[in-house]
Amino acid sequence: MNKRYESPFGFKLDFLQLRHGPSKSELLVDIRESQAWRNQYGTLGPQFLYRIKDEQGQVVAAWDGINDMTYSLESKNALLKQSSGGGTTGRILYRHAFLPFGDAKGLKLELAAVYTQNPVKTPFAVTFSPEELLGHPLEKNYDGKRRSSSVRRITMAKIKRYRKRMLWKS
Repeated sequence: MNKRYESPFGFKLDFLQLRHGPSKSELLVDIRESQAWRNQYGTLGPQFLYRIKDEQGQVVAAWDGINDMTYSLESKNALLKQSSGGGTTGRILYRHAFLPFGDAKGLKLELAAVYTQNPVKTPFAVTFSPEELLGHPLEKNYDGKRRSSSVRRITMAKIKRYRKRMLWKS
């Protein structure tokens, strides 16, 4: 695969290899953080959302690395219990497992989002109504960086599915 994303925030995502087997497909992702990243964010590694699409543009698998799965946008066919990650300071190798999709043809990897968490140095306020965010994100410049906010609808059905999944795994 050998696809790399170099972030302006100071880390690199290397999508190394997509492997297929009879019981699962998995993607190996190597994350390397610069010293500048570690100075600013400490031990909070970057999280990201990617999709794997077939030649018709259908999503066959997606990984959403946001920590709280009730807020994740769209993990699809992910086998969370069979996924793992490990490494040393500044470098982590993830193995993301999915339900098998070895028959899919013309696969394309799409990096859809990168999540960062950074504390705000001084308090600030923004006034808006959630309806304004339905069409497009609210973008503001603050502390020399562009901040973006958008709406996520969390339904009780999604929360119940998440809770059921968590009970099933334990």
